[in-house]
Amino acid sequence: QGPTPLPTPLPTPTPTPQPTPLPTPQPIQTPSTQILTDKLTYNFREEVVVSFSVQNPLNDDFVAIYSEDIPNHILMDGELWQWAACGGQARIGCNFVSSTGTLNFNEITNSRSDWRQVFPLTEGRYKAYLLREGDRPFQMVAVSDTFEILPPAPEDLLQVTPSLITQAREDIEALINTDIALAAKFLRLSFHDCVGGCDGCVDLVDPENAGLLGPIEALQSIVNKYADTELTRADIWMLSAVVGADISQPDNDRINFPFRFYGRQNCEDVNPICLDQSGQIVDCHQTRGPFRHVPGMDTHTHELFEFFEEEFGFNMNQTVALMGAHTLGELSRQNSGVDGPNGWLLNNRVLDNEYYIELVGGESVNDPIQVLIDTAPNWQRDLENNRDLAGIPNRHVWTGFPDNTKIVMLNVDVAIVRNLSSSNTASSGRVFCGFRRTGACPHAEGALQKAAEYRFNNFRWVRDFRAALLAMVDNGYDRPGICLNGSACRLIRRI
Repeated sequence: QGPTPLPTPLPTPTPTPQPTPLPTPQPIQTPSTQILTDKLTYNFREEVVVSFSVQNPLNDDFVAIYSEDIPNHILMDGELWQWAACGGQARIGCNFVSSTGTLNFNEITNSRSDWRQVFPLTEGRYKAYLLREGDRPFQMVAVSDTFEILPPAPEDLLQVTPSLITQAREDIEALINTDIALAAKFLRLSFHDCVGGCDGCVDLVDPENAGLLGPIEALQSIVNKYADTELTRADIWMLSAVVGADISQPDNDRINFPFRFYGRQNCEDVNPICLDQSGQIVDCHQTRGPFRHVPGMDTHTHELFEFFEEEFGFNMNQTVALMGAHTLGELSRQNSGVDGPNGWLLNNRVLDNEYYIELVGGESVNDPIQVLIDTAPNWQRDLENNRDLAGIPNRHVWTGFPDNTKIVMLNVDVAIVRNLSSSNTASSGRVFCGFRRTGACPHAEGALQKAAEYRFNNFRWVRDFRAALLAMVDNGYDRPGICLNGSACRLIRRI
């Protein structure tokens, strides 16, 4: 027999192509630009203190804390973050040459959600970053050493119902998908309800609450579905506003609108007796809640900011951010005395910064104030004649006609960019100055600049609007000291 033939060699496998990893951005840290934490190990719920110094700081520098487990972290919000260095964003001064500061992350500074995320951090390893805002990914200026959060003790944990909230959220989203106009109506309902504390009740006898019966009735089946759970009617109303805002964002520029806190008490469960506008006793009910003063459409600039500060603890920036809710919805003569079927904007179904584009001109946030004023859309003063409607007065409004389509602004909208006061506005709402150029009303100092920031940065506005909305829907309550990320936790009603 001949020699045994050698086996045919197997073909060499072609290696699977591997993706080329993206280069890791390197911080521009120098001895004079740095960030550090006061400890490397923290107990659960313990305050995290971050110190920073930066050369050539900018108005948009901020400090954020990220988990080491999150890839591409500079594409997202941090678990916690605060503005860091200069200008109108900051808590401290800055000369734009150098800046140093210390930021405290704890449950007290987080109590009003003043542009911060939820505290405390869950157990794990984290780093603090000094970042520069702009198009994501953010530019890293400096990064700290890794620090660790220890696990909580058993007594730190609270009972949660995240799955219940998720289910209710899906029910509300399905409801809105049957009538997209409900998103704006749910936002309006939440604001009117939360004046004086969110309690699932409004007084429909008050003309300022006209039109709210529709969203109340739309939500009733969902309220009934969860009546035997820990989600109250007030919780469902607030959740509807958060879901309405969330799903109204454009698909290409979305951020998450979380809803983690429940346990708001319905007005009749707090006190079965309510007082109406005249001080008369009435039985508390979802449509006959206690009378609360809601700022009207002719509110002056100073009155607007004073109201939001006293009622919600909001500063000027938060108020300007929340007013952008008017990017959604429409107005009717029967409810408000204003004929605005297209609302404030041409596209009144999308939550974006178009509201500010209609109020502020210019080509850059750095344009001089006068350019921001003179190149804004030319809103005209107009009178809505309502003599054919019983009980509804004539209304002074501002009208525009982009693409030959009528849109409107109310005095309270104009008040965030023009300083409306008793010296230029009659009690009837008639304004004696114009919107721009010769005879223009004086600009609203500070607020106009903030509106300009939002006009040129949709991401910043949506993020700030989210923070203001989530603080508003907790009005009248305190968040618990402990609420783990990914959990749902019970609010504590203020006495």
